[in-house]
Amino acid sequence: MHVGTMILTMITFLSGFFCICALLSGDVRLLSAGYNSTSCRYGAIAGAAGVVFGLIGILGCYNKHAGQLRLYNVYQVIKLAVSAYVFVMDYLQLQFCQMHGKVIQSQIEFNAPMEALSKKGLCEWGMHSYLIGAVIHLCFDCYCTYVTFVYCERMAKSKSYLISFGEDLGIDGVVPYSSSMGECAHLLTIDCKSDLKMPRGYSSTGEKKGDMETMAEIAEEEANNLINQGYDGR
Repeated sequence: MHVGTMILTMITFLSGFFCICALLSGDVRLLSAGYNSTSCRYGAIAGAAGVVFGLIGILGCYNKHAGQLRLYNVYQVIKLAVSAYVFVMDYLQLQFCQMHGKVIQSQIEFNAPMEALSKKGLCEWGMHSYLIGAVIHLCFDCYCTYVTFVYCERMAKSKSYLISFGEDLGIDGVVPYSSSMGECAHLLTIDCKSDLKMPRGYSSTGEKKGDMETMAEIAEEEANNLINQGYDGR
């Protein structure tokens, strides 16, 4: 999972430069969407931010820093929401593809992708293809976002020093931590030592007592038990 998340962050970082080139060139062919002239650049703007957040994600994976990876995961969620909005706007625009060449609005606000589909008579085919591609794209983005979220949670629950055998978190890596109990390592050396009950005949330091000390300890325990049971000595 560590390697997969690292690959995702690197892809986000590199694709950010591609989105910057698409924005600077103004070529709609480089955009992931472009049928709606208003929202066509939203996805590229969100992708361009991947240069910053992708680098944060790379550093978070390399340093195993849960806070940086959470910030990258928030960016993934925002980018996913922007992509869903752009896909919906494009799909609604494609509903008017067949009427595009017959209205005066197409001459006032030129839309190259809609013009090409309308002239070739491929409006229905283009709408169905776009819908399938958008669903696959969103599903993949959801999966990547979920993988990063799960890795962040595992990393947040892990200790600084793991009992592992060269493998990633999982069956070959033991994490001595419970999120429901919190950090309890200090209890092993301070609080729990005072409550530790040694076997009869041994001192708190683990040394074996003498016979007389053991008999005195047994007598003291019996007296305490009688007192606790309400025995008054009569």
